[in-house]
Amino acid sequence: MMTVREEEFFKKYDAMMKQPIMKEFLKSGDNQRIFNKAINDMDKDSIEQLNASFRRYYKNIILISYISKTIHFSAIEFDKKLRNYYKKNLPIPGVTEESIAQEKHLLMDLLMSTDEDTTFINFQLKQKNISDYIANAHLNSKMKLLSNKQLRILELIYIHNFNNKQIAKILNESEQTISYNHQAALKKLRNACKQEK
Repeated sequence: MMTVREEEFFKKYDAMMKQPIMKEFLKSGDNQRIFNKAINDMDKDSIEQLNASFRRYYKNIILISYISKTIHFSAIEFDKKLRNYYKKNLPIPGVTEESIAQEKHLLMDLLMSTDEDTTFINFQLKQKNISDYIANAHLNSKMKLLSNKQLRILELIYIHNFNNKQIAKILNESEQTISYNHQAALKKLRNACKQEK
């Protein structure tokens, strides 16, 4: 049962007391007790205790909201990156779902890691040549026309799912150099395949 002071307070601040944050704050038995004491006693200590309790509650709400939004938008951004990658890159003959699954953890580790984890030394844990993934003998023979740098860039893009920025860090080159070599390698392969037709 409400006291006269509590009824007056609720009547005077009706709109504020109907707000969801106030309703949730007062659901806690401790907060309700502190609130009732502050309204009825109206002394400095009770009001300070109520203010401190509400500040703690509000900070927690803000923190939870921030973390929740961060996780939500990070998940959306990561999903966009994956979708964009798969839209831009065509599958290579001989690359199976199994080989993609085996390499997928490497991409996840890189995207979630710090800059130090993208060094070439750390990356070399699973060294495999791009030719190992290409089942088409004709295409595989044309790969010999490419430079070692071009082969490495194709491997990092199509086998390990890295983007130009990540490859630039791994190979200690500029993004423009990576992009140029990627395009040059594809053009060289395309021209070599056309000439034999």
